[in-house]
Amino acid sequence: MKHPPDPPVPSPSPMDYQQALQQEPHNPDIWFAQGQALSQVGRCDEALSSYNCGLALNPSHSEAWSARATLLNQLQRYDEALESCDRALALRVTHAPAWNLRGMILRHLGHLPEALSSYEKALVLCPGFYQALNNRGYVLEQLGRWQDALVSFDQAIALEPTCYQAWHNRGDLLSSLEQGDEALRCYDRVLALKPQAVRTWHHRGHVLYNLQRYGEALENYDHALTLHPEQWEIWHHRGHALGQLTRYWDAIASYDRALELNPQGQYSAYFRGIALSYLEYYPEAIECYDYAIALEQNNPDFWYNRASCFAHLGNGERALSSLKVAIALEPQTYLSLAQQDPDFSPLLEDWRFQNLLGYSA
Repeated sequence: MKHPPDPPVPSPSPMDYQQALQQEPHNPDIWFAQGQALSQVGRCDEALSSYNCGLALNPSHSEAWSARATLLNQLQRYDEALESCDRALALRVTHAPAWNLRGMILRHLGHLPEALSSYEKALVLCPGFYQALNNRGYVLEQLGRWQDALVSFDQAIALEPTCYQAWHNRGDLLSSLEQGDEALRCYDRVLALKPQAVRTWHHRGHVLYNLQRYGEALENYDHALTLHPEQWEIWHHRGHALGQLTRYWDAIASYDRALELNPQGQYSAYFRGIALSYLEYYPEAIECYDYAIALEQNNPDFWYNRASCFAHLGNGERALSSLKVAIALEPQTYLSLAQQDPDFSPLLEDWRFQNLLGYSA
């Protein structure tokens, strides 16, 4: 008779460790184990407190210092995380995962050469550490060493073909190098491994947009939004795709959702204004440009498009006022644009417009 397999043994819960600590309150290993259990269920502040208690009892517990550093990194308390990681490495300098963690923390702090050095140390200690190779590639890309970054991603994938993070990062790099078809192949590998990868659906949409495959880009943005409907950046880029498809009212609705989720999104307001301009709703477009300008006063694009709307409305004085700001902010670009832009044709006979272009020239 075939017996069913034994049920899996459940992992100890934080409550189990609490009971154990009532018996052995001075046992640092129990404090450490409780910290891990609390961290796994998202009780981060309590987990940190447990690590602190354990380390107060045994400051030489390198694994606890590493776990504490990992938690602080997740909490974006990077300076404290780095200090904790360095304590771990002072106790165990040959621990490759701690060097990898140190690189991640330093990258978050913007110390890219130091982060790269930490990843290199991790790889000297453990040449098959594919996560460190992936992280190394990401930093090399940020340092502008694109070919070296590609090699690093390829090495990570050769060691672990299911490392979807390396496939994604490889796709991002190829996208930035304008190798869109190759980037799509990388993103497809990610999605075969992890169909719920929101960021990959989003970035795949970018590549399709840049390839002028706007309908497919929209499909990718929509799929990403079914997985993460509260991500304003996806709504923003969805608006771009809809605009290219001349579905301006739908684009406006997307920008509206982006602004609901991120009221500080000056570019969502700006592109909403552009969509309204295409629909010839110039007063409403001006309101959008004013919103954007309130958030970023020195962006010449905002002022230039505001001027264009006033020109369409026949308000030469306000058109010239905005155009002056755009030209003052970036003379060469906006002087040339204004000289050729048919939007300003209503002002061609206005001596003030002629004087502005002549004076700026």
